[in-house]
Amino acid sequence: DHETTDGCESVVTMGLVDGDAHWKRMRLRTVVKESHGRPVAQMAYAKGACSNLVAVVGGDQANIYDDQHFERHLDVVAQYVHVKTKHVQGGELMCCCFVGCTEKDAKKHPYGDVRLAVGGEDGSVSILSLVEGRVLHILKKHQKPVVAVAADENVPGQILSLGEDGMIYHWNAEEGTLLHTVVGKDATAVAVEPGARNGIRALITGHKTGQIKRWTLSVSKDTPQRKRARVADDLSMHAHSRTLDCLAFLPGNRLASKSTDGKVVVWDYETMEQVCAWQVRVPGKESNFSHFGPTEDGSYIATGTGDGHVHVHCCSTGRNMATLSPVKVNGPVTCSIVSADCNHVLASLGAGFIFRFEYGVPAAEGSVGVVAEAIDKHPTME
Repeated sequence: DHETTDGCESVVTMGLVDGDAHWKRMRLRTVVKESHGRPVAQMAYAKGACSNLVAVVGGDQANIYDDQHFERHLDVVAQYVHVKTKHVQGGELMCCCFVGCTEKDAKKHPYGDVRLAVGGEDGSVSILSLVEGRVLHILKKHQKPVVAVAADENVPGQILSLGEDGMIYHWNAEEGTLLHTVVGKDATAVAVEPGARNGIRALITGHKTGQIKRWTLSVSKDTPQRKRARVADDLSMHAHSRTLDCLAFLPGNRLASKSTDGKVVVWDYETMEQVCAWQVRVPGKESNFSHFGPTEDGSYIATGTGDGHVHVHCCSTGRNMATLSPVKVNGPVTCSIVSADCNHVLASLGAGFIFRFEYGVPAAEGSVGVVAEAIDKHPTME
């Protein structure tokens, strides 16, 4: 039922030594049903030494799981519930990203900390500390729901937040202060341009028109309300004709973009020439908003489709390495991600279901029948 088009010839393959054999041994092993019973909005792996941690936001919850140390289980490390308080209106969470810690954080927590930013439908962005188990800051400026947050681990303590109305704010997440304002109009996705060390200096936005734009940020000492981005450059070369729902920078000075029609393009960011491109078409489901998930080294990307499948593609050749299928739950895949070692693929669909596919699972344990039987035994699973 799928038509996959590869947009490049084979080049030097990144990632696994034998990618074909690896991806053929991926099997469904674990299913998690989150208690909020709502579609999962976004998932994200932490990077570096904490790459075992995965954040999941859906309903009014943000859950951080350990994805490596409990064999077939995803163990909850921390949970945040976005309830109404005197500080926030509460409600559903829409997006998340991990935020790098500053030198000040390192002195305060010599064994390290993990910071997570979550954006809500109430327009707030909450900065959470895993070590301290509390909300450090609540960033309030958006008048509409926050649909995306973005950070760069090499620029600790700073994030971008994108509102449903296209307003983008650049924050110092360590101090809870606003640094810049960007009027993105019809922006639907945002990413931090890598390379800066002393603060975010440029960003990329994706738009409803399929355009990709680059904005440079002022370094003047104006007040935050007057610090605005310079006029954006259109970089898209008309590669996308539908709304962009995902942007991500990959190692090797590459940019990945995805539109709601399932088209993914990997760009050489210096020249904005296409490295490769692919598209997964599902008959009768022409549009599907679904977050993709690149690996930490930028070798592979997992993309979900409107009929509940997950496709893993190579970012240097555009080849489809694997097609993974959840069981017993119907509906579009809202988000999918790949672990840093490529041993796990996580995908979410339905009312808060998370499916984990694992490398090297014995056929008997990873069979569809075994997993389907386990789902049937859960009284709340549909």
